[in-house]
Amino acid sequence: MRNSDPIKWIIALMLTVSIVKPLRAFTLLGPYAPWMTHAIGYRQAGDIGGPMDSHEGYRWNIPVVTYGFDQEFVDSFGQRGVEEVEKAVAILNDLLPASDMVLTNFPLDAWRNNSVAAALGVVDLKSQTLGALLQQFGLTDSVRFTWTIRDRRIEGQTTNFIVVQRNFDPETLLASPFVNGDQFDYLLQPSIYSVAGVFADAVEVSVLLRNPQDDPVASVLAQAGVFCEGLSRDDAGGLRFLLASENRKIESLMPGITPAPENTNPVVNIALRPGVGKIQLVQMSFTDGRFAPVTNLFTDIYITNGIARTQQLQRVITTPDILFRARDFGLKFDYFYTNYPPIVYADLWARSDASSWQNNASLNGASSRAGPGTITPGAEITFNNTGRYNGLGGVLGGGFPYSPLYSSWGSFGESPESVVFRFR
Repeated sequence: MRNSDPIKWIIALMLTVSIVKPLRAFTLLGPYAPWMTHAIGYRQAGDIGGPMDSHEGYRWNIPVVTYGFDQEFVDSFGQRGVEEVEKAVAILNDLLPASDMVLTNFPLDAWRNNSVAAALGVVDLKSQTLGALLQQFGLTDSVRFTWTIRDRRIEGQTTNFIVVQRNFDPETLLASPFVNGDQFDYLLQPSIYSVAGVFADAVEVSVLLRNPQDDPVASVLAQAGVFCEGLSRDDAGGLRFLLASENRKIESLMPGITPAPENTNPVVNIALRPGVGKIQLVQMSFTDGRFAPVTNLFTDIYITNGIARTQQLQRVITTPDILFRARDFGLKFDYFYTNYPPIVYADLWARSDASSWQNNASLNGASSRAGPGTITPGAEITFNNTGRYNGLGGVLGGGFPYSPLYSSWGSFGESPESVVFRFR
């Protein structure tokens, strides 16, 4: 019998949501599949790859990943800026191995606000670095890709869409509409206008009241006044999935890996391999205009006939796997609203994309897939060192400036006194 009492219906809905509140999901990052076009919501400004299916994840298959700072970063941000990046690195280095990670030890709401930093236009360098590193570890924004367009067909006056999910629960690996406990539906927008052109998108809509603090750290939104002190539960779930020993994929070794000095056996290159369990980020020193070479010795685990075997390997590294840089990006002019003065703004950062990551789909007997694959060295995370700026979109009648924008890199916690917006 139909329940016509709206009060009872609302109570039932609230009880249902309270029961499923703990549900969560992560989104995997990889090189764009051919069908991921700008017209259906991909390859947007700032994107470095597309959302992968649960069988298509990309990961590092080495236990040690190096990082370093170029001279321009040190000159621009000084030791304080280096320390903020190292705080983000420490958060990842302090994680337990995947087999020991307990997701309930991580908060659903990782983000916090500082109203003074927001008013000053200060963006937290540590938090944005942490988000960028999560992307370089194979994760991306699970809010944006809870729902996403897979295909679009236009027939006369009718447009048909296929919408899929690219969010996966870390326990069941089933598609999930939840992100750190927040549930999302979508609103299909067939024509969204941007400077790069018109595109369609399945725009996520919170079922109840969205809490922006529940967004994953991998969303890496360069927003003034917000910061985090660690990973959200979904970020942790995604890393645990990628690095777990149960996650076995056929992979080749990274180029340049050779037998360790004590290993006299031929190297097994292509093999079924489990996740490495834990990745340690190690800094390379930069002196006299060059990085000091590093030799990493490690144990590689591979599986033959269901039996785990090991081999001792080494990797000689002359340049960081992840390089932090600083550059002057200058300013951009957004002429989208043609009847008004252009808005002046600056890109705060840039990241190298996932196009060079290695697709191992063929090795795993699924050549039509976009993955799985391995993440390769040579990533660059570049911060704009233009400095604090105040971009104005021209002048309206009477001499009043239009749409002032301002921003700068800095650091802060919850207290107003913690705000630092000048590292040098």
